[in-house]
Amino acid sequence: MKTFVFTLGFDVTGVVTRLSEAGLEGSEDLVFITIKNYSPRAATSKASLIGHIQILNSRGMRLTHEFVEVEARDSGEDLEAIYDSLSKKQNIVIELTGGMRYIVLLTYMVAQMLGEKVIEVSTRLETDGSRMNLPLLRLAKLTNKDAKILEDTITPKTQKELAQIHGKKLSNISRSLKSLEQRGLVSRISKHKPILYKTTHLGDIYLKGFNSSRIGSAPQQKNTF
Repeated sequence: MKTFVFTLGFDVTGVVTRLSEAGLEGSEDLVFITIKNYSPRAATSKASLIGHIQILNSRGMRLTHEFVEVEARDSGEDLEAIYDSLSKKQNIVIELTGGMRYIVLLTYMVAQMLGEKVIEVSTRLETDGSRMNLPLLRLAKLTNKDAKILEDTITPKTQKELAQIHGKKLSNISRSLKSLEQRGLVSRISKHKPILYKTTHLGDIYLKGFNSSRIGSAPQQKNTF
């Protein structure tokens, strides 16, 4: 079963058009990503889509739908909310045409993190309305060592504490933290020594992908990222 994902704004015409073009089998899952309490027009769009889905289901289809509403206050939290929803899906087709640029960018970022779960990402050009497929990038993978540090820094830790936990030299832990910090997976949450390091929302997402892959795969196989 495919999952169709749409970034949603005021105009639902693009969504309706894409659904009609897709040749639905009738049991697809639809996910709409939007801003919570965006505006009355956005609420109207949501109601319009629900009505359209109900009409399709009254004709014998069994479409399911879900709205992922982000707060647009913390990009890390919003990124994780979108990831948490889509990571449960399979055979994902993403349409990045409607809605604010903010949710379009976050959804495209999440698409890169979902690996083989995503089979297509596209957008519709403003010039002539044609659809353009977008490339999917493969992000750098976590090592077991990186994943362990991310797990340990869910609760803030100092370099010294991490060195004790891992049985490593401070210099080794420092290099690992620097690499993770450059990738945006950990951050410093104190300005004065001893500096505390904490896993970021992006780090949480990477860790979820790593753990999910490890549970669902043989030990010798690599993780999702």
